[in-house]
Amino acid sequence: MRGIVTTIGAMRKIVTFACVLLLSCASTRDASLEQTIDAFIAALDHGDAGIAALFTDDATVFFPINDRPLRANGREEIASAFAALFAMPGYQKGRGLPRPEALRVQRIGDAALVTFQNTNPNVTSRRSFVLRREGERWRIVHLHGSNIRPPSS
Repeated sequence: MRGIVTTIGAMRKIVTFACVLLLSCASTRDASLEQTIDAFIAALDHGDAGIAALFTDDATVFFPINDRPLRANGREEIASAFAALFAMPGYQKGRGLPRPEALRVQRIGDAALVTFQNTNPNVTSRRSFVLRREGERWRIVHLHGSNIRPPSS
């Protein structure tokens, strides 16, 4: 049971940090980026696996699950991974969003790279997002999450 709770916590951190990350990108005042952010946050808040529609067809996500590292390739696998996350016992909707530390947004033409970390006594969680503008909307190309735990005493 402890492993499930740890997995839920790790996956929850990924998605909550992603929300904060995307909210920070909204400061560019790009209306289509803001729409993507709003849709992402709403899907997370409601536990809606339709969140995968915000990713490109060939997107990838590295979920930092301690005992089962997961790389989701493509929108279908991403949808399945989020559906599994939302279905896990203990998944809590609408818990609020932690503030990222060392947030950096780099705009490169029709792409954006966003990195940040969040720390607590148990883990430093690092996240990297790559977003790409496709026509009039932004889509997530890649999300990478990693967790660094302090050595056990």
